[in-house]
Amino acid sequence: MDENRDWPTFHEAIVIWEHFYAAHNIVSRNTEELIAFFRQICFPSDTSVAYLRAVASGNPRDETKEAVELEINRLVLNYLTSIATLVDVSRNTMKHYEGSRAANEYSERVAQIRDLGLGPLLIRLRAHVVHRARLPWAVRVYLGGHDRLLDVVVDRRELLSYGDIGGPALRYLKTSQEDVPFVDLVTEYGDQLAELNAWLWGQLEVLYPVPRPPDWPACMFDS
Repeated sequence: MDENRDWPTFHEAIVIWEHFYAAHNIVSRNTEELIAFFRQICFPSDTSVAYLRAVASGNPRDETKEAVELEINRLVLNYLTSIATLVDVSRNTMKHYEGSRAANEYSERVAQIRDLGLGPLLIRLRAHVVHRARLPWAVRVYLGGHDRLLDVVVDRRELLSYGDIGGPALRYLKTSQEDVPFVDLVTEYGDQLAELNAWLWGQLEVLYPVPRPPDWPACMFDS
């Protein structure tokens, strides 16, 4: 354990980590909601069939088409906003322990995730929504031989055309020769976040080795 105990007391930490806990839960809920809706419209269902018929009609004002695409925009924006918030909250949480082994390892782990490129790409996607008022996604339709009717994909060509994506995000984007289903990105990044967040919760045991109830850490935030 670190010798330097300049970090917050256990009771102060409850307030600090509550924000991280809340941000983590929001990402989890947004992820579940997004994946559930995408499964509904990508796999054969009344919704997916109705949407494809609406697209085929060529009527941009079709109510079914508008409703589905508005929901896609809402869910994707909620997800991207929540992961950006989680990144900020977790960074601010660990700033309270600057100089500790936990903070140093946190920086190393975040750097590893950043180097993989997917995290920076998703953050750039959110920036495009904010500055361009547009989500660069498209629909890929399958004409048989596939268990899905369609996929909601990241429009790789549009993103590359902006010319403002670089570093690991650009490298990640270029590893695929075609548009990537958004659900695949969410699932892959979810695995990266799950590993980091599980490690972060474990640091509470290191930073505050005090007796606690068996349902820790969730119980520390119960009112």
